[in-house]
Amino acid sequence: MQFIKKYFFSIVVAIGIFYLSTTTSSALSKVPKIEGLDKIVHFLMYAGFAFVLLWENWGKKAILRYIVAIAFPILYGGLMEIIQQFFPPRTTDFFDFLANTAGVLVGYFVAWWFFKRKTSEP
Repeated sequence: MQFIKKYFFSIVVAIGIFYLSTTTSSALSKVPKIEGLDKIVHFLMYAGFAFVLLWENWGKKAILRYIVAIAFPILYGGLMEIIQQFFPPRTTDFFDFLANTAGVLVGYFVAWWFFKRKTSEP
């Protein structure tokens, strides 16, 4: 229960990403087909995920923050891309994975800059 309490926002974001990554509903067909929009969405979802993970782990040692707020969401993004092939019409897309990874890295460094300014934490 303590884990859920500590990582509540990260869990909510992870569940949201899972849902959006695996949904096969007809709602997807109503989304406008704009070239590259899905990459922007991937980037923003994973930037937010990294931001929240760093926020929830700000007081921890740097190596733990790297693992939790960078490595975990990158691996999660890779797993979501692999899982998508089992949810037609969803497909695995390497460029989605690259957008996920870029989002994680940018989200982490934006969060680091933001929290660094607010505290004296390294």
